[in-house]
Amino acid sequence: AWRRGSRFARWATRHDEAIYAAFDRIAVVGRRNAAAFAKAFPSLQGKVSPFRNVLCVRARGPRKRDGSRIRIVTVARCDELQKGSSRSVRIAERLVRAGLDLEWTFIGPGYERLAARVAADGLGDPIRFQGALFDVAAALPDFDVMALFSHSEGLPMVICEALMQGLPVAATDVGGIGELVVDGRNGWLFRDDEDEIVSSFGEVLRRRGFEKMDIDFTFDREAVLRTHRE
Repeated sequence: AWRRGSRFARWATRHDEAIYAAFDRIAVVGRRNAAAFAKAFPSLQGKVSPFRNVLCVRARGPRKRDGSRIRIVTVARCDELQKGSSRSVRIAERLVRAGLDLEWTFIGPGYERLAARVAADGLGDPIRFQGALFDVAAALPDFDVMALFSHSEGLPMVICEALMQGLPVAATDVGGIGELVVDGRNGWLFRDDEDEIVSSFGEVLRRRGFEKMDIDFTFDREAVLRTHRE
């Protein structure tokens, strides 16, 4: 997608196929992304192998529900090109202004400018910015839903961490996210469109669909390590 975005991107990637051809194997994170890579470079299809990142697996902690207020968390660095951070903050603002009783926490570095804007708009109570955390998984049981509305992704390990802690995931259906999130079973997948996300995710929250989801997600760390060794 980046290659198609501008004349500079096309120029910067013009020799990619020849560069990649010099390698014996090309490891791409996620099956969907590997298939997209092979489609972009048909001559390299035989060299492409999908794999997953290694994750530190921790036991599922007790969920900490906080009354009627819906607690949402987004874990991502502040990044417009990939993560669409300002859009995610706008979605939070629009849902709060629509009357939903929610608390949305953004965990990750770089949100100072967005945090200042939200505070100036008087929404600093329901929309919070926690900065970077060393152990994100330990904080996840405090929330009801993980939201990740990126423009592009690899195979986000934070989604695995959320699912292992019993949180359903609301996300855009980009990159390898659809390999982890099954729409209606352990979360919800949305088109990469702000208005659609606000409308559809807002309806999910109004119906409190997250309360009906009993999530059983395991991460096979040893299988992932075997793939890396091979």
